[in-house]
Amino acid sequence: MDISRAEFDRLAANIALWNAKVFPDATEESQTLKLHEEMMEYEKEHTLDEWADCIIAAAGLKYRFHTFLGQIAWDYLMTESFFKGVNLAFNAVQEKMAENVKRKWVKDELRIYRHVEE
Repeated sequence: MDISRAEFDRLAANIALWNAKVFPDATEESQTLKLHEEMMEYEKEHTLDEWADCIIAAAGLKYRFHTFLGQIAWDYLMTESFFKGVNLAFNAVQEKMAENVKRKWVKDELRIYRHVEE
């Protein structure tokens, strides 16, 4: 059975809560830059892992910062996810978030958070 849009939206809301906790001084601008960065990485690699990164960044922009751009990005990513295979996308996001919660993060000069390679 396929994951529903409501289930994906709940996952995104939880991602936004994690985003606010781990990146307390992130801004709408820094989150937008992060989404742009992730989308450019996906454009180069076209992997499910990079697609999950795009979804995670968009979730922060839409559900934490409540921006119009976040809404547009989220809707696009969801439409494409349901077209490409929603269960694959949902599972990839869950797996990526399991990694992300274990990572250490630092803020760069643009105020974009990046994980520290260990």
